[in-house]
Amino acid sequence: MDMEYCEYLPIKRAPQKHGIDNADLPLGAVIATVELVECHLIPNELSAAGIEFGEKLEGDELYFGDFMDGRYAWELNKVKVLLEPVPVKDN
Repeated sequence: MDMEYCEYLPIKRAPQKHGIDNADLPLGAVIATVELVECHLIPNELSAAGIEFGEKLEGDELYFGDFMDGRYAWELNKVKVLLEPVPVKDN
C-alpha cells in the first residue's frame, strides 16, 4: 500500500467520508461490499478528463483509476461499508 499516495487530499477524503482515518486504514481486509453493475472498456478516444458511461466522471473519481486505453473501469452500486473489517488470508 502506497501510504504516501494515501496522503493525497482526494484519496485521503474518501475513507474520511466514512469515518476512517488513514492511520487506521485496515490493510488486507474487506471493508465494504458492492454490486458490480458493469465493467467498461476504456476506449482510445476518451481521456481521463471526459470519460462517459452515461454520465461524466469528475471530481475525486478521476484520482481513483488508470483510465488509459485498453483498461477497464468498474461501475459499482449498493456500496455497504462493513461495521468491522474482515481479515483476508493471503495465500
